[in-house]
Amino acid sequence: LQHLARQRFTSRGYIPLYIMCSDSNRVETEAFFRDHAFFGLAEERVVFFTQRSRPLFDADGRVLLRQKHRIAQEPDGSGGLIAALKEQGIAADMKRRGVSCLYVCSVDNLASKIGDPVFLGYCDSCKVDAGLKCIELDSLEDYHGLFCSILDFARLGSVSERSAVDLRLRKRGSVLESTRVPASLQSSEAMLVQKWNLLSATNISQYFFKLPFLAEQQPSRKWRRVPEARPR
Repeated sequence: LQHLARQRFTSRGYIPLYIMCSDSNRVETEAFFRDHAFFGLAEERVVFFTQRSRPLFDADGRVLLRQKHRIAQEPDGSGGLIAALKEQGIAADMKRRGVSCLYVCSVDNLASKIGDPVFLGYCDSCKVDAGLKCIELDSLEDYHGLFCSILDFARLGSVSERSAVDLRLRKRGSVLESTRVPASLQSSEAMLVQKWNLLSATNISQYFFKLPFLAEQQPSRKWRRVPEARPR
């Protein structure tokens, strides 16, 4: 990618690498890169930052403890990127470096084609603010998030003593985690066929964002249940 950038631009263009870590692996991750000479990249072009951590609760809403005097916490997931970009000053750093587009991927997809120029170029040519990659669901036993549309109520207008709340049902894009697939879509062969047709776009955690668009997004304030979460 660096070679492509230099061929395209007369000045020595470069692509910075931003790595989001957690409190538990930040030191180890930075040390790993230093021990391997940043894999040929210039050290000043590799930026590490830390995502938020959130407390863990059991199914009854009780706070879990890691030690008697210490609340158990875990990183807030890939969705914590938006908050971390703002709180850690990363969005401002990207703007200072002249970054206009981002390729975002998760570390749990080892087959990611980092900075895929075809994917990025296609999204940019379509003049979109955001794009994503997905693959067709290969097996009903695959444990991946699935892209779908969900229905929720959107509040229109302000709330006051003289005006009622105007609620409108709307569709919005979402990722349905495998642990949240409704039992009704798994209870019969007919439903499994319906699931295959309706929920076939698998999330492989590869995204395109325009920086201004991403900087305008607000971090989610919603909490979610993750049955497999355990304090370590």
